[in-house]
Amino acid sequence: MLASKGVLLQEEIGNLVRTEFGQDPLAVQLVADFLGVRAYRHELAQSLIGTARNRDASWELRRACVLMLENQFLRLRPAGGEEELWLCSQIGAQVDSSLRVRIGRLLRIHRGIRGRQTTPAALGDFFHVARQECKLTLAPYFLGAEEVASRIASHLRTSQGLIHWTNEYEAADLPYERSIAARLQSESRVYWSACNTPRQINSLVEVPIGTVALTLKLPGSDVEFEIKRSGIRSRHPLDVRVFEGTYRLYGGSSGVSSDREARSGVRLAELYRRVHDTPPPLSSSCDVFSIQSVPAWQGEVHMLDYFTDRRTFGNGFGEMRGNMQATVRGLLPDGAALEAPGDLGLTVEFLRMMPPRQAWLANTTSFRLDVLERYLSPAGAESYFARGLARDYTADEARRFADDLLEEILGVYTPPADTTGSYSDYVARAYAEPANRKRADRTYVSLLRQTGDLFGTLLATWGCSFGESFVRRNVGIRSQWRNGEWAVHIIFMDHDALWVPGEAAGDFDPKISLEGLRFDNGYLFAQEIKPEQARGTFRTLMRVYRVDAPVIAKGEAAFREACEKAYRKTRWSMLHNPQVREMMDPDVVHKIADWEAVVWDSVNARRAGAEDSGWESGARSRMQNRGYASETIDEWLSAANQSAALLDRYSPLFDPKYLDFSRSKRQPGG
Repeated sequence: MLASKGVLLQEEIGNLVRTEFGQDPLAVQLVADFLGVRAYRHELAQSLIGTARNRDASWELRRACVLMLENQFLRLRPAGGEEELWLCSQIGAQVDSSLRVRIGRLLRIHRGIRGRQTTPAALGDFFHVARQECKLTLAPYFLGAEEVASRIASHLRTSQGLIHWTNEYEAADLPYERSIAARLQSESRVYWSACNTPRQINSLVEVPIGTVALTLKLPGSDVEFEIKRSGIRSRHPLDVRVFEGTYRLYGGSSGVSSDREARSGVRLAELYRRVHDTPPPLSSSCDVFSIQSVPAWQGEVHMLDYFTDRRTFGNGFGEMRGNMQATVRGLLPDGAALEAPGDLGLTVEFLRMMPPRQAWLANTTSFRLDVLERYLSPAGAESYFARGLARDYTADEARRFADDLLEEILGVYTPPADTTGSYSDYVARAYAEPANRKRADRTYVSLLRQTGDLFGTLLATWGCSFGESFVRRNVGIRSQWRNGEWAVHIIFMDHDALWVPGEAAGDFDPKISLEGLRFDNGYLFAQEIKPEQARGTFRTLMRVYRVDAPVIAKGEAAFREACEKAYRKTRWSMLHNPQVREMMDPDVVHKIADWEAVVWDSVNARRAGAEDSGWESGARSRMQNRGYASETIDEWLSAANQSAALLDRYSPLFDPKYLDFSRSKRQPGG
């Protein structure tokens, strides 16, 4: 019986190897050698290194060899000995105790490899992780930037563009990742999703389900890139359609939107970095390309031909042209005529008003909160596999999907031993694991603290995003290696409505600030702003992490404390940090201080039950003495009155005892 069982196991494992690598004899031999030992073997490590570097070997085998080598690395005894020195020298890695910790994130996978006692399920788990290049810590030492870029490009369509804008700071950071990006961007190529572009999570290049973006999750990297607006997966990569009552460039991004996002996002990121001396929890534009041509159904064509010629565009041409005309008419001043006549003139006018652009963003995440909530719900596996990927799935695939999600939101993850029952049962048991429960609670509080750091920094400039940067569909989570450990970070994305005052004198208006703050506050806290955005970001985080009332209270306290400290530190930096001062016009800084005084008077008067006219007369007199015009004074006082409830919520920020930033009081945290 035991012998027959062993034969069956060998047959199952053989089937797994053939499914993964085909009839590759080298793969069969290496997997057999790998499963033939339960300890580190010098000869096996040598063989794995050689195959991982061999460009004649299949990509699938090479990345599996990287994970097998990591398994061998973890089995080295003693750690830090001569054999580890030799192994690191062969790999090209520095001898560093943190390398073992970083690789050890996948202990849940490596513990299942038990030599000849390895089960098919455990080996299936191992192969599943090997397909996710971003999780292979040692992959950058074996998978070169040129071949990675080539593999990414093989899954995409391309066309011609022109560089429109670049962020030199980002270009100087992340050498391996930017080297891959530089190769992809050579000759100013722009990229479009194709029918063979993967949609599975954690793919090297991925079209996240339900989006028109591409994400790049590069080998061994915890930083994701997004190519924003990569077209529609059809013969029409770009179209002009009606969406929510407005006409827009469907599948692409207009120049106005991408330019604003690039400049505003970089400005806030740089301000945050200078104030806090730490990376900001924001996506940041690296490069923006103007699109010159598109991959139409008959091949690459110029944008003018694509939108003007019926035969080039193909089916749907008439509807597209009608929508284009309506768009142009809607954007022209009343009664104005087209500057250029005829069919080509309409195309030129449309492209002048909505020039198509494609942006590269760094520090993004495809694990956005609304997606995570849906995938971790009882119907999550069905949503991903059946509706998203349009295929059937096994119980093991559903379990691995849950493990991938939970590892991302927890940083380090311990799967439950009991794998029976439904997808929902398995996810519930995973959350209930003591180690996972502790991490989930701690991470939830940390994410709210990170949000408070950013929100307080933005509020100190009296900037806002009109909800766009804080709505849950534009907020995501990513596990990253920082300061010698895996930690979970929140990332705020899509900054095309972001406004960060202070670039020039007069660049401050409390009415605009309060209107934007109302949306930002609402999308963070409220359950409903609009029917299609019925859940706030913080409430979604509660459901993703399944936290109880005491942890929710800790999170709220952490947000308030971080927001207040960040606000005061940023305000102090505007006066005393030379790097921050150069980003803020003195006129704006002085007006912010005057506006804070108005808000504090307003809040205190209402709390004391005083008549509005009492505090208003004092504020009016002070502003007159400061040289403000009567019209400006009326506008400020009216704005404070109309937003009284909102300002009261953030009243601790405006307490004068924390905003006296004379050099004798050097505590920006209050």
